[in-house]
Amino acid sequence: MQEHKSEIRVLLIDDNLDDVELTKRMLSKIKDIAFNVEHCERIKTALERLKEFEFDIILCDLNLPDSRGMDTFLRVHDQAKDTAIVILTGTNLEATQALNAIKNGAQDFLKKDELTPHLLTHSICYSLERQTVAEQIKQLAKNKERFVAMVSHELRNPLSTINLSVKLLLDRLGGTISEVDRELFSVADRSIDRMIRLTNDVLDFEALESGKITFATQRNDMAEVLSEVHKVMLPAARKKGVGLSVNAEQNLPPVNFDRDRIFQVLLNLVGNAIKCTEKGSVTMTAKTEDGGMHIAVQDTGSGMSPEEMPKLFHNFGQLKNCPAGGTGLGLAISKDIIELHGGRIWAESEKGKGSIFHFILPLLHIDYPLADETVKRGRYTIRISGGTEECHVAIDDGGWQSCRSADGYSWYDWCPTETRAHRISARTRIGNKLVETEKTCSVV
Repeated sequence: MQEHKSEIRVLLIDDNLDDVELTKRMLSKIKDIAFNVEHCERIKTALERLKEFEFDIILCDLNLPDSRGMDTFLRVHDQAKDTAIVILTGTNLEATQALNAIKNGAQDFLKKDELTPHLLTHSICYSLERQTVAEQIKQLAKNKERFVAMVSHELRNPLSTINLSVKLLLDRLGGTISEVDRELFSVADRSIDRMIRLTNDVLDFEALESGKITFATQRNDMAEVLSEVHKVMLPAARKKGVGLSVNAEQNLPPVNFDRDRIFQVLLNLVGNAIKCTEKGSVTMTAKTEDGGMHIAVQDTGSGMSPEEMPKLFHNFGQLKNCPAGGTGLGLAISKDIIELHGGRIWAESEKGKGSIFHFILPLLHIDYPLADETVKRGRYTIRISGGTEECHVAIDDGGWQSCRSADGYSWYDWCPTETRAHRISARTRIGNKLVETEKTCSVV
């Protein structure tokens, strides 16, 4: 544990004066550390003080005369995001709320009836250490993000210029150069394309890791997307001597997804399948099942051993029996893209018998609130993608309510008042099937 400064500035937020006096006495008994304690009985006074002064740590009771429960913590945390907060609790109910506060950024919680000078000091020092480490991690993440963006930018711009120049030279020289020189130009062109793809992979990976990627979701025809992927990848398959085909179920329903991102996933899966197949074929299939659109890319390649399977979707993973040359991020990026669409992705394979990569996109998906998201009490608009214009929503065990339709989505206004976990359900009819989905959202 790192050394802490000789004086620690403490903001104690508690309306029980007996508890306040006891806490101050405990802190005064600590040797080697001087605690400069300031006390506020109400949340309003505490928030005003936090605007004016910077504290090292906040000791906060959740139930005050002008604020109750998690709302107390959230208001204090919003005002002092970079300050360590320890929750002081007096009941089992408050202990449950304190655990929820830790999930949302508090560093520790203490039960008042179990408090001792040693325990209080240990918690304060531990919380300050955790806060310091958390800030260091944040700074490292920011530095990494800036570094990746800078390097990628500095690489991509010149590469794009070189790429264009090579293509223009090939077009201008036409038939005046020898086959040997043409092949050299082609090698340079392919190498530049590869470097651009690698750079884009790194940028996509960083955007997904930092949660800054955005999706342009709209209703799409999956059969059209598969046909487009087939056209793009057919030259690579023919060059390898591998067959490439599409087998899509008739009358597939439209699905909400970001066309460019799902196209990127399919290019990666089909590209990998072609690379790993020396002879035989690669087949893309699409069908509806269990309320989702099931896409599969199957090859007759070398397959994978059971030991390789768990590493498939990890960052920087490389397949042993396939030609290397990428970043090893393609499958990890694909996994993130599919999961952010509310879907799932997996693979089946047997050594020497080829592989099948599957992913399922939900026909109906609650885009907001996010799964297991914690929100404050207030007014929210639930957004649902997929299905028809006749979509319905139910909260917990309440009845089904009609949604309004706009911009290709279904919308439902929700004003939660109870601080607990709520189940949000949605349903619609797709063709002759009734499709339902649900997720949990906690209100604090």
